[in-house]
Amino acid sequence: MSAWWTLGPLLLFLIFQALLNWRFIENSRSHHPDLWQDLGKPAVAKTLLLHPKSLEKYVIHKGYKDLPQERDHTFARRYEVPFRVVNIGEWASIALVVIDLLFF
Repeated sequence: MSAWWTLGPLLLFLIFQALLNWRFIENSRSHHPDLWQDLGKPAVAKTLLLHPKSLEKYVIHKGYKDLPQERDHTFARRYEVPFRVVNIGEWASIALVVIDLLFF
């Protein structure tokens, strides 16, 4: 029962991940069509439910580097830090839940 309070931060980071994915997809579809096509024209619902980490991997591993337009690179780089922060927060929250379950 004591693990319930540790699930809050994890849930919060998962919500941040979903919002970040949604914003990235919507902005890339409307303002950066080459980037959106390079991603495979993802739909928001499919990405959020089936592949929530795919955008994070694309941005962090710089999958956009072969695109010809520099503005697409700038757009994707702008999301790199938020994706990293959310990823670290998710892993820290998971560790907190595991520690709480094991020791408390």
